[in-house]
Amino acid sequence: MNRFYYRSLLARLSDDIEIASDAAKAGLELARKYQLAIPAGRMNFALSYLYALGGYSGEAIACLEEARTLLKDSGKPYLESEVHSRLSTAYFISGNYSLALEEAETSLELRRQNNDSHGEAFSLGLVGRVYNRIGRCQEARTTLIEAASIFRR
Repeated sequence: MNRFYYRSLLARLSDDIEIASDAAKAGLELARKYQLAIPAGRMNFALSYLYALGGYSGEAIACLEEARTLLKDSGKPYLESEVHSRLSTAYFISGNYSLALEEAETSLELRRQNNDSHGEAFSLGLVGRVYNRIGRCQEARTTLIEAASIFRR
């Protein structure tokens, strides 16, 4: 399973999107066949990134929603919060700012529950970015200053 994930990653880094996509799809198919939730979730992460690069935000969101379902009860809270962060970004790119904010806030809550300060700062950045886009500039500023102070610790 890791072979497909890392092949996809290396192909992405070398800008060979076709090979990256084929590797991610093969890994996802194998993970589904053997009902391996965490590897399937990670392969969906890889595919969502590739779809987003190609401008296919709907497909990227579908992959991430599947990942959310797969990783919800994985026992790996960092993966659950990561999928919410990625969904926030995908919704932001697609222009759905209300869902982007909802996912960013969910990620923030999960990261705080798990004492993940780096993840907390990252999620605050996502929240601040949405606030800025929807015109809540003072809240964006406050949130981004909070994120920066956490990153400096």
